[in-house]
Amino acid sequence: MPENTAIKSSEDNTLQPDEEHPDYKLYKVKTVVDKLKVRFKANYKPKQGVLIDENIVAYRGKTSHLKGCFGIKVSCIGDASSLALYTCYLEIFQGAHAVDQGHGRQQE
Repeated sequence: MPENTAIKSSEDNTLQPDEEHPDYKLYKVKTVVDKLKVRFKANYKPKQGVLIDENIVAYRGKTSHLKGCFGIKVSCIGDASSLALYTCYLEIFQGAHAVDQGHGRQQE
């Protein structure tokens, strides 16, 4: 595999948050996801028509916060004015017990 196509996650355990922190389970991919969010916002601004799309990304590994092990739920906000879907924002579902970040109700 060429060097330019691989993404290396951090193995630096000093960056690992506490187990109670909401980003604990995703801390290895958090830097990549944060960089993607910045790029998405910088490259495209949605117009008036916005749609919300929820996808399941195939994943066969074990996750403690999901009942089934078929994939990871990713929510995307896209522009509905064109036929092409461009991701403007994404969020990885971490389970219903995740801490509320100001979007809707807090679930325990």
